[in-house]
Amino acid sequence: MDLKELSKVNIQDVFKKTGGDTSGRKRAISSVLGLDFGVDAVYAVRLKKSGQGIELLGVDVLPLPSQEDGSMPVPLGLRESYAALCSSFPGSMARVFSYTPQGEFVLSDVVRSNLNVADDFRVMGLSLKDSRKDHLILGVAMPMATIERMLSLFSEGPPALCSIELSGLTSVKALSHQKETKTKSETICVLAGGEASMTASFFVNNHLKIVNQFALGSGMLLEEVEEGLGVDTETAMEIARGDAVDISSFVQKTFGVVSKQLSISKEFVERQARSRLSTCYLSGELALFPAFGVLLAAALESSVEVWSPFESFVLPEDGLPESIQGRETLFASAVGAALSSLEE
Repeated sequence: MDLKELSKVNIQDVFKKTGGDTSGRKRAISSVLGLDFGVDAVYAVRLKKSGQGIELLGVDVLPLPSQEDGSMPVPLGLRESYAALCSSFPGSMARVFSYTPQGEFVLSDVVRSNLNVADDFRVMGLSLKDSRKDHLILGVAMPMATIERMLSLFSEGPPALCSIELSGLTSVKALSHQKETKTKSETICVLAGGEASMTASFFVNNHLKIVNQFALGSGMLLEEVEEGLGVDTETAMEIARGDAVDISSFVQKTFGVVSKQLSISKEFVERQARSRLSTCYLSGELALFPAFGVLLAAALESSVEVWSPFESFVLPEDGLPESIQGRETLFASAVGAALSSLEE
């Protein structure tokens, strides 16, 4: 389940297309700042690779840079030479598809054709299964305009930007670091649910089979709760994160179509694998909403586990900041982005 190359943009290659400097040689990275750009905030983790394992040096929630900002402001306690970035990036795509080659082929051309994107998208591909007759390929596409905007935030550094990835896929990398041995003989779903989108990846014995993307997230659910109960956003958040008020009808209204699609994908994977889906590993903002977990468990007919990406890390002596405790799952994608760079 090591998917560190799935969606990574080769920054040096992008620089060649945008007129940047390509003179520096690639160095091994031993510490990095992982940044997950959400709708309203940036989730930041600072990690270091040492003889003790992966050390957590810092974690925080940062404000989004404004359109007027020329760079990404980084607090002193999080500063690093390198940063690994991820986000859901509106307009981006990730899809697993089969391809039967007619002789030699260029992977990027195959991905662009199957995802049906124009030249203003950066495309990447990974062959998940390679045989003489057919290939199973994960294709990823991101708008170049978005990539260039992110590059501009780090153009003056430090930190220097070393990678750009899709957050729905980097969360898989974080889970792989924690659970790869446990899941090597299981059929599972990994679901990253953010404020405006979610990504569900289905695995059989740690091999990726399906990726589902949905332009729905916690923000849509909160809007339904606000309108339905006549409360403000802060109150809606408190209600959604608790279990004192039944919001199952709002969850069903918001995510009913999603639950049906997930159920279809689950049945398809189970037929192929001839095994039942055992667990759905849930992270992100939606993981903090118990009612969503109930709907997910019913749709997938499996257990749902909300997990912390910090479980196996060496933590600071004083532990996690109090403001982070109970919200660790929100940092799964940022951790995955950082791990991809540390483990290259």
